[in-house]
Amino acid sequence: MIKASDATAHLVIAALAGALLWDIVTWIWALPVSSSHALVGGLLGAGLAALGPAGVDWHKVAVVLASLVVSPFLGIGTGFFFMGLSRLIFKRIRLDLDKADGFYRHMQVVSSSWVSFSHGSNDATKVMGIIVIFLAAQHGLDVDEYVTQNGFPIWVVLAAASAMAVGTYLSVRSFRLIRTLGEKITHLHPVNGFSAEAGGALIIQLASFMGLPVSTTHVVTSSVTGTGLASGLGAVSWKVFRAIMLAWVVTLPFCAAAAALFYFVLNLVL
Repeated sequence: MIKASDATAHLVIAALAGALLWDIVTWIWALPVSSSHALVGGLLGAGLAALGPAGVDWHKVAVVLASLVVSPFLGIGTGFFFMGLSRLIFKRIRLDLDKADGFYRHMQVVSSSWVSFSHGSNDATKVMGIIVIFLAAQHGLDVDEYVTQNGFPIWVVLAAASAMAVGTYLSVRSFRLIRTLGEKITHLHPVNGFSAEAGGALIIQLASFMGLPVSTTHVVTSSVTGTGLASGLGAVSWKVFRAIMLAWVVTLPFCAAAAALFYFVLNLVL
């Protein structure tokens, strides 16, 4: 989206600050939103403020936005599919819901691990990319040239992975977002959880292999909704889903505007 050679410390810091502000606000509201979406908005807003429209690669912006828009619909479809397939399997072998829940409770260890792995393969690499953009800019190089000459810094990988682990732990301790996804969108059994996790992980993993940035939050939330839809429209809390969708729509313009403001303030102060 932004050439590394054009990036400055102010641009990168402003982009991250704009995304961080939105993440904090939506955490307080207990709404699951996309940090990936927020980073894209922050980078776009800071890039426009610093470089103007000519400094933004609009083709890459279009590709990124397309992947962010399409992936939730794929998440709904895969969640619906895996839920239907799971029900078909335990009906064929005449497994009642209680026994099925016991089986899928163990299977969720596998599916949740897959989500965690795919999350790191997609979301963590976005943050690493922004850090490397900053490092490359300090040497007047683009990212490929910097990595060719210096390799990919291991401390960037460790820092991003550690920050994600700590953030996940703190989020679990607060239980705010877990309650929204686990209780408010639809009534979840272990079979729903497995279906949502397997469907979401599949989409995220495919996107990582294709080099496309998608939102883990969007995909998994949509997959949860898809498992509810497998039980009918009435099984989904559309009021909660609408609130989440509204937050998704607001994410990019909010983060872009906040990042642009942060950029102008940094230029005035420093």
